[in-house]
Amino acid sequence: CIVEGESGDAAKLSLDGETVLDGAGRRQTALVLARGNHAVELDVDVRRPGSTTALRWTTPDDGNERGLPAHRMYSPLLPRGGLVGTYFPDPAWQGEPTLRQIDPQVAFYFHLLPLPRPFSVLWSGSVYAPVTG
Repeated sequence: CIVEGESGDAAKLSLDGETVLDGAGRRQTALVLARGNHAVELDVDVRRPGSTTALRWTTPDDGNERGLPAHRMYSPLLPRGGLVGTYFPDPAWQGEPTLRQIDPQVAFYFHLLPLPRPFSVLWSGSVYAPVTG
C-alpha cells in the first residue's frame, strides 16, 4: 500500500488496528493480507487548504497502483473479524500455503471448496469469551 500526501501533511495508515505507515510525504510498505474484510483507517493532518492525500494499493496480479474502489468500502457497523485460515494443499499442513483468508467461522462445511481435496487448514487469532464456562 502507498500513502502519498503533499509536503507538510502528515498521515497515519492503520490496518486492523495496527499502524503500518506514519509520517509525511510519500510512504509505502509491502504487506501480505489475508483474503477477507480488514479495518482500514487513514488519519490525515491537513496543514494547507486544498492539499490532497491519496491511498493506493497494488496487487501481485499486475503490480499497478490503484485507488481502493468504492465497492470495497464498508460501514464500520458491519461485522468483521474471525480467525485467519491458512490453507495448505496437503492433509498434514505441509508445503507452502495456497490461500490465506479471514474465516468468520471455524468449520469444514464449504459451499464451494477453497482448494481441491485433500487439504488442511491452520486457524490462528484470538477468541473473546464474554463469560466463563
